[in-house]
Amino acid sequence: MKYILLILTAASLNASSSRIMTYNILNYSNDDSREQNYISILDLVQPELIVVQEILGQNGYDNFKADVLDILEPGEWSSAPFINQSAQQDIALFYNQDIFTFISTQPIYTAQSSGTRDVIEWVMTHNSSSLEFNIYGVHLKASSGANNAAQRLEEVTILRNHLNALDPNKKFIVAGDFNIYSNNSNSEPAFDMLTTEGGNSQGQLFDPINRIGNWHNNSSFADVHTQSPRTTQFGGGGLMVEWMIDLTGYLFLDLCFQPDQIFIISKTHMK
Repeated sequence: MKYILLILTAASLNASSSRIMTYNILNYSNDDSREQNYISILDLVQPELIVVQEILGQNGYDNFKADVLDILEPGEWSSAPFINQSAQQDIALFYNQDIFTFISTQPIYTAQSSGTRDVIEWVMTHNSSSLEFNIYGVHLKASSGANNAAQRLEEVTILRNHLNALDPNKKFIVAGDFNIYSNNSNSEPAFDMLTTEGGNSQGQLFDPINRIGNWHNNSSFADVHTQSPRTTQFGGGGLMVEWMIDLTGYLFLDLCFQPDQIFIISKTHMK
């Protein structure tokens, strides 16, 4: 298989499960008032690999490891080399070094305007299964409206072309903050670009929680909405946008790694 599956149908005796998490930590640089909250959340979730959005530069990258992960589990965490983007908010990957090994990283140059972000590719190995896989961290253009949706389409078109060109046997995961408001082809063409076969299914993505629809400000999707747990700046609290591959806020997947494939065992979205 080229993609992670939605349902675990079988597992071999030499399979090993690991928990992968995506987490938008909201403009973090070195905020002592929030670090204990991060530690509490991560202690509850117990991830072994985290894709983080809204790290602010090298300072945020260094402090999240030193002041959060190394306090939570001293000596267990490592990080992929940091790529500082032109946008203020960056993307980073942290992993349990006993479970995963870092191989390489590179940006996928998806940024189309000032303030938008490139996708970051990391090549990793799951140690016990020896499976090599790619994981992509994304944070697409925010906000509703035709111009923002058009920028998201430009970003994901570049990403989709990159995924289509991967080796057919390459396993990959795409995780992050997609800022996509629905699956409507007219208002959010980025969704179709990522999820339709389009003549080349190599780069096609799937929703692991299988909740496709017009989810923004729609109470029918209340069970998969996530919350921005703020009542003051930055910008107040309230509902955060649910998106396609994971959820804004944080989501984690329990994955079964085998020497030649990855299965989803379970998935959980947190409010």
